Amino acid sequence: MIELVIELQEEGANVTGKWRHILLAAAIPGVCLSGFARQASEPLQAAPSDSEFENLIAAVRQYAEQYVSNLPNFLCLQVTQQFEAGKKAEHWRHGDTLASKLVFNQGREERTLQLVNDKPVRPGRKRWRTPLTTEGEFGILLGNIFGPASAATFRWNRWDVVRSRRVAVFDYAIDREHSTLRLSLSDLARAVVAYHGSVYADPVTGAVWRVTNSATDIPAEVQTKSISTRIDY
Repeated sequence: MIELVIELQEEGANVTGKWRHILLAAAIPGVCLSGFARQASEPLQAAPSDSEFENLIAAVRQYAEQYVSNLPNFLCLQVTQQFEAGKKAEHWRHGDTLASKLVFNQGREERTLQLVNDKPVRPGRKRWRTPLTTEGEFGILLGNIFGPASAATFRWNRWDVVRSRRVAVFDYAIDREHSTLRLSLSDLARAVVAYHGSVYADPVTGAVWRVTNSATDIPAEVQTKSISTRIDY
């Protein structure tokens, strides 16, 4: 199984709270979205030189290109469990469970909602309260960050350890004009937003072990204060 945890804080006319989405889907080769892996103490080591950092970015870019191009087409069932809490998030309440058909074909993702709380979705029925949705978590995020169209900027952060492996951590930022991060609030509002995050990569092979992203400058009509994602590969 694959688990992806997305946490966002939503502000609307009748609710101010925090939502957590847990997405479960059939396994995809080479991907493990495991969530909160415990990290060892950060090793002490000097930051790479400018040329070493450029070589690191080049290795990670090459890895990302190969990863996305080799990702097979697949069809799976994606199950999203929704949880809601107040501002302090002391007690999470279980909300709806959404089941969607997820198709990945030629580098594109398409979701079709099938079930809500194990009941089939039928046109014309009263809709449930739908929180913010995102797309692109199954591999496309890497291509979006390192593709030439993103015009991403990179900055060294630190050395770290993920699942007992030494990794290089660097930050990236993508402005709205080059962004592919689309947010939608049901059928009421949609927006393309800028985002930034960190990449955790093997300094020798360029293999990506973890990537994070957080949206910035979210427009008010999407009724969302913040949204962030973490994926472990």
